Amino acid sequence: MHVISFQLPQIENSMPEAPPSWRDSAVISALADSERHLGHIVLTDKYHAYDATHADASSTNFLYLGAFTDRESAKLAVEAATGWRMPLRARHAGSELLT
Repeated sequence: MHVISFQLPQIENSMPEAPPSWRDSAVISALADSERHLGHIVLTDKYHAYDATHADASSTNFLYLGAFTDRESAKLAVEAATGWRMPLRARHAGSELLT
């Protein structure tokens, strides 16, 4: 009888090296850190938000979070669903989003 033993490498820091950030194009926004895709938004008739860290009920797709009228609301839904809080954002009446 032969006994084989091995040890998995120790992970010193389970947190990714870089915090998550949004990457935006005209029709898609993706939230990712240095290791993982966390969620995304797709613009069709509205902004459709998806949580990439959880599966839907059929376990075949990303969890659909809903349709939103603006990109910022969809981003907030993805951040809340994935447990990541981006730096505070503030709106100034009549202006673009300030970060």
